[in-house]
Amino acid sequence: MTANPTDTVGSIAEPLEDLAWFAFRHADRFCDTETGCRDYHRFWSMLRHLDLDGRMPRGLEFFSRNFQTLSRGGDTIRVLLAGAADSGLATLIATAAEMAGVTPSMLLVDRCQTPLRQNQRLADHAGLDLQVRQGRLDEMDAENRDAVVTHNVMGFNSDSGRAAILHAAARALRPGGRLLSIEFLSETRPSRAPEETAQLRRQFEVRQRAKGMDEALIATLSEAAEAYWVLNLSRGPYPEDRLRAHLSAAGLHLVDLSYHRDTQRASPRSRPGPSNGRTHAYIVAERRD
Repeated sequence: MTANPTDTVGSIAEPLEDLAWFAFRHADRFCDTETGCRDYHRFWSMLRHLDLDGRMPRGLEFFSRNFQTLSRGGDTIRVLLAGAADSGLATLIATAAEMAGVTPSMLLVDRCQTPLRQNQRLADHAGLDLQVRQGRLDEMDAENRDAVVTHNVMGFNSDSGRAAILHAAARALRPGGRLLSIEFLSETRPSRAPEETAQLRRQFEVRQRAKGMDEALIATLSEAAEAYWVLNLSRGPYPEDRLRAHLSAAGLHLVDLSYHRDTQRASPRSRPGPSNGRTHAYIVAERRD
């Protein structure tokens, strides 16, 4: 597998083009039909590759700063990743750890085989210490972790599911370990009108045409892109007061919660354009017993 130049920050090379085509071709086979995630996982990586220049998910400095705090002078940090859209999160965490001067030992738990297989291919390609397990986080036997990471996963879960994730995170953490989360907290959940989806498809086609892409391929990819944008896997809004209640019930002490607005397009689901950055909560909570 080859890595695009834009896929690399530091020494961690994410072979995103290869992984995007892997998901595009095999999501039908590997995605869980019960969760309805096929159109999501089939095209998330492709849009990162084609529209975001291989950009990693948001939060590089946030994670690196916290990894420095958690390292305790050691050279390895044990990180549990609670879900992932593709290989971008593991690449982000590995890069953040490298910036902090530590080596990550990562375990990724997800319900779907598609991102797990992408991450296994990433680990093999980049030589990362990364294990993958299929299933629910609250059913996994993981403990003594320095950090548990969630990155825009709460929106895919019900209120009880969110509480279960945070309880599982608390169990997995060592005393002094930290939950590090970037999540969209809001009283409401934005929706996308059909005409906006049609406009997104037209804009996508224009951008690919400008790159000289073959028209037949544009048609194939734009159809998949529209299916991705139409899909709504959200389980409703996640207000800050519910997060605080869930953390308290899980026995996690909230260390910091701050809101940051994207200065550039950071997600394949956001609309192109400088004015469309979303505000996300950056959350640090600690197990203290």
